[in-house]
Amino acid sequence: MRFLFFLLFPGVLAAQSWPEAVEFDGKFRVQTPAPLVEQVDTIEVAVGRLPYHVFYYQSPDMGADNLFYMVSYTDYPTGTAHADSLDLLEAFWETTVAASVESLRGELLYESTANFGDYPGRRWRVDYLEGKAIVKTWAFLRNNRYYALQTIALKEKSLNPSTDRFFRSFELLE
Repeated sequence: MRFLFFLLFPGVLAAQSWPEAVEFDGKFRVQTPAPLVEQVDTIEVAVGRLPYHVFYYQSPDMGADNLFYMVSYTDYPTGTAHADSLDLLEAFWETTVAASVESLRGELLYESTANFGDYPGRRWRVDYLEGKAIVKTWAFLRNNRYYALQTIALKEKSLNPSTDRFFRSFELLE
């Protein structure tokens, strides 16, 4: 019966097989279509150079819902992320979103407040590659740690259930 179900609805079983990545140092778990690759970069911010931890999967299939999945995080020095000051937090998000748009050489299509539980956050979408792709980002601050989840999809596939599944699967570890 399962074989027949798979023949009739092949995407259903495939959708259930995403592996879970658990990152103990990053204090998170998430599901993606394939295992994540890890790398550590350095970013230059107002408070100096910080290690930027990146976990990503790039699909070889140009027909996939999303071509790219990423979770990243960086730790700001104590007191610099300002999660407790609304004015400073608003300035932090404005700068963060603007830097994201600039780094992609894209156009901001949408931005909204999107907390992760009790942690302040934002979601935004950027038109990327001169209208050929869409980058969706959900970012939030947990104390002094900044997390960002991103997907990149071709524009015609930008409204897909895989982005929501990826974002919803993200959990923080203690």
